[in-house]
Amino acid sequence: KPVIIAHPMVLGTDFNKLPDECFIEINNRYIWKNDWQTVFPKLKNRFRFVLGSDAHKPSWLNQQIARYVARELEIEETLLFE
Repeated sequence: KPVIIAHPMVLGTDFNKLPDECFIEINNRYIWKNDWQTVFPKLKNRFRFVLGSDAHKPSWLNQQIARYVARELEIEETLLFE
């Protein structure tokens, strides 16, 4: 079954070992610390993406940074639950 690959750039995920059915997370907490402009364009035609945020406190970022990255890369967010 497909799984969500959380924080793939931070955890050093080897995308070559993942089935195409996996969902790749774009997360506010780590996206701005990594080279998303290089990593995600190579993946956008292979995987589906979910947008996440670790906004556990009211003053933390919500999903706006993840949505910005998705727009820039022309990635459509996959909603798992509506």
